[in-house]
Amino acid sequence: MRDLPTPPEVPFAGGSPATDVNLGVLTEIPMSTRLTDKIRKAIGFYLKLRPVLVALILVASMWIVSIPAREEVDGWWFDVAIFAALLAVVEIVGYARKRKAVDEWIGRQAFGKPAFGDAGGVGARLLRATFRSAPDVVLTFDSRDRELMDRLAALDEKVTPAILRHRFVEAQRLKGVDEGSLEALWAVTWERILSFSFAGTTFAKLRREYPDAISTIPYWLSASTSTAALVDFFVLASLWFGYRWAAGTGSAVSIVELVIFFGFLLASATFVHRAYRAGEMLMRIPQREWLSKHGVTDNELLLEVDALRGLKVKPTEVRLGPRYFKELVAVSARVLTTDLALRTLATVTLIGTAAGVGLLFGGSGALWETYKRIMFVVIVAASGLLCSFYLVSVVIQDVRKTLAPVVSGLVGAGLPLLGQYLLTGKIGDNPGAVRTSIILGMFGVGATALAEVVKVRFAAKSRP
Repeated sequence: MRDLPTPPEVPFAGGSPATDVNLGVLTEIPMSTRLTDKIRKAIGFYLKLRPVLVALILVASMWIVSIPAREEVDGWWFDVAIFAALLAVVEIVGYARKRKAVDEWIGRQAFGKPAFGDAGGVGARLLRATFRSAPDVVLTFDSRDRELMDRLAALDEKVTPAILRHRFVEAQRLKGVDEGSLEALWAVTWERILSFSFAGTTFAKLRREYPDAISTIPYWLSASTSTAALVDFFVLASLWFGYRWAAGTGSAVSIVELVIFFGFLLASATFVHRAYRAGEMLMRIPQREWLSKHGVTDNELLLEVDALRGLKVKPTEVRLGPRYFKELVAVSARVLTTDLALRTLATVTLIGTAAGVGLLFGGSGALWETYKRIMFVVIVAASGLLCSFYLVSVVIQDVRKTLAPVVSGLVGAGLPLLGQYLLTGKIGDNPGAVRTSIILGMFGVGATALAEVVKVRFAAKSRP
């Protein structure tokens, strides 16, 4: 999924937000403003450097993938041949990834097809998520910023129908529909759009009662793609650990540790980066030129666009409820699944290419077995990351409910080790076995915490 660009810094339109901001489940995890600012800056800095880092990661991936084949087949000519083949695969995958049709397909997998058919609109899944979470997103502004948000809502009421109408009319013209019937068709379509409903709430009611949600929630949720960029490093690390395990120099425990670490990192980054971004809001309005080409021709509207575009406002209070975080996890998990599946497919293609070139130039059957083991690790690690991300996200959402079981599980897992140390003066005879026991113990702790969350949620659903 294409990452949303980091906006340039612009002046704030209003004053400073309140120091004590309610951020839903994140209120349970106290974090200083300075720390959250550092996290945001670190992610922004990484995204700026990402093109260079991705190039370095690709070079490192090709080097790792080629190691087994280069160890078995000697000769500089073979090194040149295998790197040329791998580079060709990278170029083909990169070209396919940049195709508009592929990019749109990826967007549909993550966010759904356009909610309003030929008229376009945001993805249907993203719109349903907005419907579900809108009541749990409450923003309070000072008088100055409230006026700006009201102006943004009024602008949206006029600009959105114009853009949707333009897309609808263009789609009908491509289908050969008679020009004289376009306005009547659009009038019927617009009424259907306004009556689009989910969970008893229509699109018209959503725009009327939750104007702030329309302009914020879809972007907040879709911007979760930025944290998926961390998968760049995960894929490289899983490839390296897979090679070491296949070569007999690495441990499966290291792969488990990698999956757990990145699951925690991705879940934490998604919650912190996206939720704390709610403390400041950029008025995201398309450029005047783009709007002019997509049906917005009223000069007064375009002047209002120029006046509001790029301004930042800061809520004095932000209340984010559990439904918002539930949708955040659902959207982020779908984005991560799509992104990770494509990256894993590309990595497996690289591995298969290296294996094919190695076998073509005299590699043995053992070489193919090594590459099969590397493929196995890459695929299993990707699946494990998705599970780890979801489980950590569940724990973060229910941090109070899971804290007690986690602490009790840690105590239960640690007491036997402490007792062994007090009695013998050491913990185990083999450090590797001790580490394996600790990892297995952590799985037990995680299972205990998850069981507690499931129990609480089922109990809540069964209440009258």
